[in-house]
Amino acid sequence: MTAAMPTLLYIDDDEALARLVERGMTRLGFNVVHAASGQDGLDRLTQSGIDVVALDQYMPGLDGLETLTHIQAIRMRRRWCS
Repeated sequence: MTAAMPTLLYIDDDEALARLVERGMTRLGFNVVHAASGQDGLDRLTQSGIDVVALDQYMPGLDGLETLTHIQAIRMRRRWCS
């Protein structure tokens, strides 16, 4: 029996860097989902199936720290609702 590939949500507005990260992380055994903005990442995170998140700090709109704050709030809501 083989373990399922963990899914990495990579949030970054740099498309070229996202492709490089996807290639590298796929080689390491991750399924990579790319979101081009903090809000896109949050929208994707509210769906199920994400095991780990990596994000850029400097993005237009929601920057990395603001996005991280929202991610933590989503995580806390899920704990209270479970």
